[in-house]
Amino acid sequence: MTDLGAASQLHTEATPAPATELDGLLSRSALGDATAFGDLYDRTAARFYHLALTVLGDHGRAEETTLAAYAQIWATARDFDTLQHRSLSWMTTIVYDLARSARGPRAA
Repeated sequence: MTDLGAASQLHTEATPAPATELDGLLSRSALGDATAFGDLYDRTAARFYHLALTVLGDHGRAEETTLAAYAQIWATARDFDTLQHRSLSWMTTIVYDLARSARGPRAA
């Protein structure tokens, strides 16, 4: 699996994995396939770490949030419905929601 600390250095606007590939990896992860989950992580970690870093502005908190998101993705993968959602959108929402929660309320 990709090191999240190095992921910020690697983050570019590289071509993301095809949506159908991510859907397949998430579906296999839902069945408990740890190898598929590792592949899913490797294909999305830099993107999700960058999102968390953008929301939080802190490398340590972004890493913690990204790892928490993957734990949640693993635990809830069987609830994902490929007919209703795209896997990348579903996972991005999890990362974003956790990052916003970690950031806490904004001062007025």
